[in-house]
Amino acid sequence: MKKIISILVLIVAVLLSALISALVTFGATYNFVRAQTEGESDIDDMEMLKAVDSAYREYFYGELDDEALERAMIEGYIYGTGDKFGEYMDAERVAEFTADSNGENVGIGVMVVYNDEYRLLEIVSVLPDSPAEEAGIAIGDLISVIAGNDASQMSYSEAIEAMTGKEGSIAQFSVSRDGSQLDFSVERRRVTQVNAEGRMHADAMTGIIKIAEFDANTPSQFKHEIQRLKEEGATRFVFDVRNNPGGELESVIEVLDFLLPEGPIIRICAADGTEQVRNSDQEHFEAPMAVLINENSASAAELFASALKDYELATLVGKTSYGKGSMQTILPLINGSALRVTYRMYNPPFSDNYDGVGVVPHIDVDMAEDVRDISLYKITDEQDTQLIAAIGSFENDN
Repeated sequence: MKKIISILVLIVAVLLSALISALVTFGATYNFVRAQTEGESDIDDMEMLKAVDSAYREYFYGELDDEALERAMIEGYIYGTGDKFGEYMDAERVAEFTADSNGENVGIGVMVVYNDEYRLLEIVSVLPDSPAEEAGIAIGDLISVIAGNDASQMSYSEAIEAMTGKEGSIAQFSVSRDGSQLDFSVERRRVTQVNAEGRMHADAMTGIIKIAEFDANTPSQFKHEIQRLKEEGATRFVFDVRNNPGGELESVIEVLDFLLPEGPIIRICAADGTEQVRNSDQEHFEAPMAVLINENSASAAELFASALKDYELATLVGKTSYGKGSMQTILPLINGSALRVTYRMYNPPFSDNYDGVGVVPHIDVDMAEDVRDISLYKITDEQDTQLIAAIGSFENDN
C-alpha cells in the first residue's frame, strides 16, 4: 500500500512540476510579448506580427529560414485578402511572366500532353523555326528518356521540369517513334509561341482557328491565319478558345477590334466606381462565325466569346466558361520581385459581368464520353462533338 501511495505522490509531483514549468514559460513569454508592444494601448496587426517574430527568435527550438519566412508572410497576407488571383512573384517568376506575355519562352519549341497509356510526354505540336523542328522532332514522338532517366517513372510535372532549363543549356532526351528509340541533344533557346493556329476543315468551307492564349503575338498571328484560310477557300470560321486561360488585355482588344463593328469592346470598372470604355472602329470582319468554349475558357477568352455574343456575330458552342471577370496588375517590389494584384473588374460590351458565373453558350454540348479525357490536340474532327455542333450551327442559320 505504501508503495502505491509513493507512486501516486511521484506522479502528482511530476504533474505539478510540469504545470509550474508551463506557467513559468507562459509568464515569461507573456511578459516578453508585452515588452515588445509596451505603450501600445491598441496593438495593430504589424506590431502583433513583430511580437510573434520576436517570440520565435527568442524561444523556438529550431532554425529559422528568413527567406522562407518572408515569402510565407507575403503569401499569407495575400491569402488573407481573399484575392484568389493575387500572387507574389520573385525575380525569376517575373522574368518568366514577362517573357510569356511577350509571346516568348525558353525551351526547345514543343507542346506536349501526358500520354496515360505509355505514361510519357507526347509531342502534339512543334513550333516553326524552333530547335525541335531543326532537330527533326515530330508530332507523335513519345519522350521516353530524359537526361538518362526513365521518363515513365516520372509524373507529368516532374517530366516537364526535367525538360526545362536555362537559355543555352542542352536538353538531352530520347523519343520512341514507330518502335525505335531516337536520341537528341537540343539547345534550349528563346522561341516564339504560336497561339493562333488555323486549318481548313474537310468540308473545304470552314476555317478553324485555335487560339491557345492571348499574348503580344496573338493579334498578328490571328489576322494572318484569317487571311491565309480565306485564300484557301474558307467562307465561315470556327474560333476555338477551349482551355484558353486568357492573357493580355491589349491583345484581346486588338483581336476584337478586328472582328467587331464600331462600338464598345470592354467596360472597365475601377474600385471607385468610375468606368472606362474601350471602343472598336468602323472596320470589321464579315463572315459567319462560331466560338467553341468550355469550362477552362477564362478571362480574355471569355471576353472574346461574350463580345461576339453581345454583337450577335457568332454562335457560342460548348460548355459554360470558367467565370473570371477581374483584372490584375503587376506592381514592382524590391530585388526584382513583384505583386500581381486584382485591381479592376471588367464587363463585356453590353451584357453583365460574368465573374463567378461564366459565359453561357447558345448551344450546350458535352464532349463524347469516350474522348472526354483525351487532349483536344489528339482527337479527330469526327470525334469532336462540340466542333460538329459548331459547324452544324452554320447550316441552321441558313
